[in-house]
Amino acid sequence: SCGNPATPLSITYTWKVDILAPVISSQNQSGDLGCNPTAIVAPTFGYTDNCDTNLQVSVNDGGVITDGCFRSQTWTANVTDSCGNPATPLSITYTWKVDTDAPVFSCPRDYTLSACDQQPILVLPIATDNCDGEIIVTAVRSDELALNDPFPVDQTVTITYTAVDACENTATCSFTVYVAPCGKPHCTYTQGYYGELNGSACTPDGQPTYDHQIMINAINAAGGQFVFGGGVNTFLLDDSDIYGNPTPSQNNIFVMMPGGGTPRALKQFSTYQQISTWMDSDPLTYKPGKNNHGSINNNLLSQTIALFFNRSVDPHLDDFELSTTFATAGVDCGSSIPDMNDIQMFSISPNVINYLNDNGGATVGNLFVLANLVLGGEVTSVSASEVNGAVDAINRGFDECRIQVTVPIAVEIVTQRDFTIYPVPFISKFTVLYNFDYESPVDIQVFDIRGNLLLSKTDKDAYKGKEMVIEFPLTYQKGQVFFVRIQTNKGHIIKNIVSSTN
Repeated sequence: SCGNPATPLSITYTWKVDILAPVISSQNQSGDLGCNPTAIVAPTFGYTDNCDTNLQVSVNDGGVITDGCFRSQTWTANVTDSCGNPATPLSITYTWKVDTDAPVFSCPRDYTLSACDQQPILVLPIATDNCDGEIIVTAVRSDELALNDPFPVDQTVTITYTAVDACENTATCSFTVYVAPCGKPHCTYTQGYYGELNGSACTPDGQPTYDHQIMINAINAAGGQFVFGGGVNTFLLDDSDIYGNPTPSQNNIFVMMPGGGTPRALKQFSTYQQISTWMDSDPLTYKPGKNNHGSINNNLLSQTIALFFNRSVDPHLDDFELSTTFATAGVDCGSSIPDMNDIQMFSISPNVINYLNDNGGATVGNLFVLANLVLGGEVTSVSASEVNGAVDAINRGFDECRIQVTVPIAVEIVTQRDFTIYPVPFISKFTVLYNFDYESPVDIQVFDIRGNLLLSKTDKDAYKGKEMVIEFPLTYQKGQVFFVRIQTNKGHIIKNIVSSTN
């Protein structure tokens, strides 16, 4: 009733309405740091919240994880505001590679060969790397030509092979190819050639001639006569047999040659001019009125007569050193450049080689001596057939002018038989035929001559007899060499193929 007011009492409640989570951000991003980074700098994070500035922050460093050459490290940021709203965690992962080792591959040896040799087919090796597996090697020639272009004569070409891995670790090696000038060709002709009046022939110095002139020169150089055989077993070739008839084709030599029959020693003395000396049909066939009347029936004699003529047309033929196997290639008349697509191989009995080595040396000149000793019956330790084969090898080996080349060596790769590639040369595509009989996927890669990968194809449904057609939709030079690498679970092979010149 007195009206005294009480002191007011107020109660105030305060609270925060915050249902939004904080947001985590970073100027850094996950990514690959490449090869061998010098330092790994942890990413930085930023945090924002619509209400709070005082946030509970944590960053978890997962540490470096190693997988071979590869490394990774992940940082994860978490933040919660004062209302307990958690932010969506943000993770940043760095990856990188630790690789300081260069690739490894085998370097070829230096090549020293003759222009008469088959030039080597250089196949790019496959380099192995501790981190990247297999790496194709590239090649550079010092003359800037393609790897398997013909090598120049009398020059040393340096070839550098290089392998570079993904981290640019580099391995190189160099080797040389030196092609020495070719020797001189020899010119011989077969007994068949001397059996009829033929047209042009060639001498080693490129001068034209023909068979009748060769025979005239040979018999004149011998003084007009030559006795084949020895002792009491001989055959006399007279100049009248070669040019006694004014009509060249009617001379006796064209009746006698070419010869045939079993190689053997002669019997007593014989000559065409005295029919009585060969009425026994040895060494000439006695059949009056028959086409073969007067023809030689002892092949060793006819081969030796042909060699007699050949030694005249080619004065250096006597010096040719014999071996059990030799190879020759054709040349144009007067040229020393071999046609390496025309290589032929010839064999001589080791018994002949051994005899000649024991009696002055295995040369054509000494072979001619031996042939006459066998015809004379004075040497029987070597059969007439073996000597005949040796003389025939020389007469045919340099027929119409050829040059000695290195005997080709076939290099067999164990798994080479598992695949066939055709056609070679190819135009726009080629086929790989599977010949293997085991289960395996097949990877096919094609590289150019410098080792650049041009195309790749994987066949997971491989089986014996399957044909895989490889389209070649690239612009390429005609006559270009390519390398096909074929991989199965048992290994790999590399084959070279050539594009058509058409």
